[in-house]
Amino acid sequence: MGLIEKHVDKTGMHFPVARTKARVDMLYGVSGYPSAVVIDAAGRLVWSGHPGGLDESLLRGLLEDAAFVPAVEGKAYKGLNKRIRKGEYGKALDEALKGLGKTPDDPGFAKARASLEGLLEHKRAAAEEAVESGDHGLAWGLLSEVQELFDGRDEAKAAKVRAKAIEKLPQAKDAIEAFKKIQKADAVAMTGEYEKAARTYKIVASKFPDTASGKRAQAFMKRHPL
Repeated sequence: MGLIEKHVDKTGMHFPVARTKARVDMLYGVSGYPSAVVIDAAGRLVWSGHPGGLDESLLRGLLEDAAFVPAVEGKAYKGLNKRIRKGEYGKALDEALKGLGKTPDDPGFAKARASLEGLLEHKRAAAEEAVESGDHGLAWGLLSEVQELFDGRDEAKAAKVRAKAIEKLPQAKDAIEAFKKIQKADAVAMTGEYEKAARTYKIVASKFPDTASGKRAQAFMKRHPL
Protein backbone atom coordinates (compact mmCIF):
# COMPACT_ATOMS: atom_id res chain seq x y z
CA MET A 1 0.00 0.00 0.00
CA GLY A 2 1.40 3.41 -1.03
CA LEU A 3 1.50 6.60 1.00
CA ILE A 4 -1.68 7.97 -0.58
CA GLU A 5 -3.64 4.76 0.05
CA LYS A 6 -2.41 4.68 3.66
CA HIS A 7 -3.48 8.30 4.20
CA VAL A 8 -6.91 7.69 2.69
CA ASP A 9 -7.37 4.59 4.82
CA LYS A 10 -6.16 6.33 7.97
CA THR A 11 -8.34 9.43 7.58
CA GLY A 12 -11.40 7.50 6.42
CA MET A 13 -12.01 9.58 3.30
CA HIS A 14 -15.27 8.65 1.56
CA PHE A 15 -14.86 10.70 -1.61
CA PRO A 16 -12.88 10.08 -4.83
CA VAL A 17 -9.14 10.67 -4.47
CA ALA A 18 -6.83 10.97 -7.45
CA ARG A 19 -3.15 11.69 -7.94
CA THR A 20 -2.42 14.26 -10.62
CA LYS A 21 0.62 15.68 -12.32
CA ALA A 22 1.76 19.29 -12.02
CA ARG A 23 0.26 19.98 -15.45
CA VAL A 24 -3.22 19.40 -14.06
CA ASP A 25 -2.54 21.93 -11.31
CA MET A 26 -1.40 24.40 -13.95
CA LEU A 27 -4.49 23.91 -16.07
CA TYR A 28 -6.88 24.49 -13.17
CA GLY A 29 -4.93 27.21 -11.43
CA VAL A 30 -4.07 25.19 -8.32
CA SER A 31 -1.33 27.01 -6.43
CA GLY A 32 -1.81 25.66 -2.92
CA TYR A 33 -3.83 23.31 -0.73
CA PRO A 34 -6.69 23.08 -0.12
CA SER A 35 -7.89 24.32 -3.50
CA ALA A 36 -11.23 24.22 -5.29
CA VAL A 37 -12.31 24.77 -8.86
CA VAL A 38 -15.73 25.49 -10.31
CA ILE A 39 -16.65 24.12 -13.73
CA ASP A 40 -19.80 25.51 -15.35
CA ALA A 41 -22.47 23.54 -17.23
CA ALA A 42 -20.52 23.99 -20.48
CA GLY A 43 -17.40 22.42 -18.97
CA ARG A 44 -15.55 25.72 -18.63
CA LEU A 45 -13.34 26.67 -15.69
CA VAL A 46 -14.98 29.75 -14.19
CA TRP A 47 -13.30 29.94 -10.79
CA SER A 48 -10.32 28.53 -8.90
CA GLY A 49 -8.87 29.26 -5.49
CA HIS A 50 -9.23 28.47 -1.79
CA PRO A 51 -12.58 26.81 -0.94
CA GLY A 52 -13.23 29.50 1.65
CA GLY A 53 -13.29 32.12 -1.07
CA LEU A 54 -16.16 30.61 -3.05
CA ASP A 55 -18.87 33.15 -3.76
CA GLU A 56 -22.35 31.81 -2.97
CA SER A 57 -23.92 33.97 -5.69
CA LEU A 58 -21.55 32.42 -8.24
CA LEU A 59 -22.54 28.91 -7.20
CA ARG A 60 -26.24 29.75 -7.31
CA GLY A 61 -25.88 31.11 -10.84
CA LEU A 62 -24.01 28.02 -11.99
CA LEU A 63 -26.59 25.71 -10.44
CA GLU A 64 -29.34 27.52 -12.33
CA ASP A 65 -27.45 26.90 -15.57
CA ALA A 66 -26.76 23.24 -14.80
CA ALA A 67 -29.81 21.94 -16.64
CA PHE A 68 -29.85 18.19 -17.09
CA VAL A 69 -32.25 15.35 -17.82
CA PRO A 70 -32.55 12.74 -15.05
CA ALA A 71 -33.53 9.14 -15.68
CA VAL A 72 -37.04 8.03 -14.72
CA GLU A 73 -37.46 5.28 -12.13
CA GLY A 74 -39.32 2.19 -13.24
CA LYS A 75 -38.97 -0.74 -15.62
CA ALA A 76 -41.64 0.74 -17.89
CA TYR A 77 -39.19 3.51 -18.86
CA LYS A 78 -36.24 1.31 -19.82
CA GLY A 79 -36.27 2.43 -23.46
CA LEU A 80 -36.74 6.07 -22.51
CA ASN A 81 -33.87 5.97 -20.04
CA LYS A 82 -31.63 4.35 -22.64
CA ARG A 83 -32.25 7.31 -24.96
CA ILE A 84 -31.56 9.75 -22.14
CA ARG A 85 -28.28 8.07 -21.17
CA LYS A 86 -27.11 8.12 -24.79
CA GLY A 87 -27.95 11.82 -25.11
CA GLU A 88 -30.58 11.13 -27.77
CA TYR A 89 -32.92 13.72 -26.33
CA GLY A 90 -34.96 14.19 -29.49
CA LYS A 91 -35.84 10.50 -29.59
CA ALA A 92 -36.40 10.49 -25.83
CA LEU A 93 -38.85 13.37 -26.14
CA ASP A 94 -40.67 11.57 -28.95
CA GLU A 95 -40.94 8.49 -26.74
CA ALA A 96 -42.22 10.52 -23.78
CA LEU A 97 -44.86 12.20 -25.94
CA LYS A 98 -45.85 8.86 -27.40
CA GLY A 99 -46.23 7.43 -23.89
CA LEU A 100 -48.35 10.37 -22.81
CA GLY A 101 -50.50 9.90 -25.88
CA LYS A 102 -51.41 6.45 -24.62
CA THR A 103 -51.48 7.30 -20.91
CA PRO A 104 -51.92 11.07 -20.43
CA ASP A 105 -51.53 10.92 -16.64
CA ASP A 106 -48.35 8.82 -16.59
CA PRO A 107 -46.01 10.59 -14.10
CA GLY A 108 -42.79 9.13 -15.53
CA PHE A 109 -43.40 10.25 -19.09
CA ALA A 110 -44.65 13.61 -17.83
CA LYS A 111 -41.48 14.10 -15.78
CA ALA A 112 -39.27 13.20 -18.73
CA ARG A 113 -41.17 15.52 -21.04
CA ALA A 114 -40.86 18.43 -18.59
CA SER A 115 -37.11 17.85 -18.16
CA LEU A 116 -36.44 17.51 -21.90
CA GLU A 117 -38.53 20.49 -22.92
CA GLY A 118 -37.03 22.48 -20.05
CA LEU A 119 -33.49 21.73 -21.24
CA LEU A 120 -34.43 22.61 -24.80
CA GLU A 121 -35.91 25.94 -23.80
CA HIS A 122 -32.99 26.65 -21.48
CA LYS A 123 -30.44 26.26 -24.28
CA ARG A 124 -32.47 28.28 -26.78
CA ALA A 125 -33.00 31.10 -24.29
CA ALA A 126 -29.31 31.03 -23.30
CA ALA A 127 -28.37 31.26 -26.98
CA GLU A 128 -30.49 34.38 -27.45
CA GLU A 129 -29.06 35.92 -24.29
CA ALA A 130 -25.58 35.23 -25.66
CA VAL A 131 -26.48 37.00 -28.91
CA GLU A 132 -27.74 40.02 -26.97
CA SER A 133 -24.54 40.15 -24.92
CA GLY A 134 -22.42 39.91 -28.08
CA ASP A 135 -21.09 36.39 -27.42
CA HIS A 136 -21.97 35.00 -30.84
CA GLY A 137 -19.58 32.08 -30.42
CA LEU A 138 -21.38 30.77 -27.35
CA ALA A 139 -24.76 31.34 -29.04
CA TRP A 140 -23.64 29.31 -32.04
CA GLY A 141 -22.31 26.59 -29.75
CA LEU A 142 -25.55 26.31 -27.78
CA LEU A 143 -27.60 26.09 -30.96
CA SER A 144 -25.24 23.41 -32.25
CA GLU A 145 -25.89 21.45 -29.06
CA VAL A 146 -29.64 21.69 -29.65
CA GLN A 147 -29.13 20.35 -33.18
CA GLU A 148 -27.13 17.38 -31.91
CA LEU A 149 -29.18 16.55 -28.83
CA PHE A 150 -32.60 16.94 -30.43
CA ASP A 151 -31.71 15.63 -33.86
CA GLY A 152 -34.76 14.68 -35.90
CA ARG A 153 -37.15 17.17 -34.29
CA ASP A 154 -38.40 20.49 -35.65
CA GLU A 155 -36.64 22.29 -32.80
CA ALA A 156 -33.28 21.02 -34.07
CA LYS A 157 -34.08 22.23 -37.58
CA ALA A 158 -35.05 25.65 -36.21
CA ALA A 159 -31.79 25.79 -34.24
CA LYS A 160 -29.85 25.05 -37.42
CA VAL A 161 -31.59 27.90 -39.25
CA ARG A 162 -30.86 30.27 -36.35
CA ALA A 163 -27.21 29.19 -36.19
CA LYS A 164 -26.83 29.80 -39.93
CA ALA A 165 -28.28 33.29 -39.49
CA ILE A 166 -25.74 34.02 -36.73
CA GLU A 167 -22.90 32.77 -38.94
CA LYS A 168 -23.80 35.43 -41.53
CA LEU A 169 -23.37 38.28 -39.05
CA PRO A 170 -20.08 40.13 -39.78
CA GLN A 171 -19.20 40.36 -36.09
CA ALA A 172 -19.80 36.64 -35.53
CA LYS A 173 -17.09 35.17 -37.76
CA ASP A 174 -14.16 35.62 -35.38
CA ALA A 175 -16.30 34.81 -32.34
CA ILE A 176 -17.40 31.47 -33.75
CA GLU A 177 -13.89 30.53 -34.90
CA ALA A 178 -12.48 31.40 -31.46
CA PHE A 179 -15.23 29.40 -29.76
CA LYS A 180 -14.51 26.34 -31.92
CA LYS A 181 -10.81 26.49 -31.07
CA ILE A 182 -11.52 26.79 -27.36
CA GLN A 183 -13.87 23.82 -27.55
CA LYS A 184 -11.13 21.74 -29.19
CA ALA A 185 -8.60 22.88 -26.60
CA ASP A 186 -10.94 21.82 -23.79
CA ALA A 187 -11.33 18.39 -25.42
CA VAL A 188 -7.55 18.05 -25.74
CA ALA A 189 -7.12 18.99 -22.08
CA MET A 190 -9.52 16.22 -21.10
CA THR A 191 -7.11 13.70 -22.67
CA GLY A 192 -4.28 14.97 -20.49
CA GLU A 193 -2.39 16.94 -23.17
CA TYR A 194 -2.41 20.12 -21.11
CA GLU A 195 0.53 21.85 -22.77
CA LYS A 196 -1.04 21.37 -26.20
CA ALA A 197 -4.32 22.78 -24.90
CA ALA A 198 -2.51 25.74 -23.36
CA ARG A 199 -0.85 26.55 -26.69
CA THR A 200 -4.29 26.80 -28.30
CA TYR A 201 -5.43 29.12 -25.52
CA LYS A 202 -2.42 31.31 -26.26
CA ILE A 203 -3.31 31.45 -29.97
CA VAL A 204 -6.92 32.37 -29.26
CA ALA A 205 -5.85 35.02 -26.73
CA SER A 206 -3.60 36.74 -29.28
CA LYS A 207 -5.62 36.20 -32.47
CA PHE A 208 -9.13 36.92 -31.17
CA PRO A 209 -8.59 39.34 -28.25
CA ASP A 210 -11.94 41.12 -28.62
CA THR A 211 -14.13 38.03 -28.54
CA ALA A 212 -15.60 36.44 -25.41
CA SER A 213 -13.54 33.30 -26.04
CA GLY A 214 -10.46 35.46 -26.54
CA LYS A 215 -11.02 37.18 -23.19
CA ARG A 216 -11.48 33.81 -21.53
CA ALA A 217 -8.21 32.65 -23.08
CA GLN A 218 -6.49 35.84 -21.89
CA ALA A 219 -7.65 35.16 -18.34
CA PHE A 220 -6.30 31.62 -18.64
CA MET A 221 -2.92 32.90 -19.82
CA LYS A 222 -2.72 35.32 -16.89
CA ARG A 223 -3.18 32.41 -14.50
CA HIS A 224 -0.86 30.12 -16.43
CA PRO A 225 1.72 32.05 -18.49
CA LEU A 226 3.69 29.77 -20.82
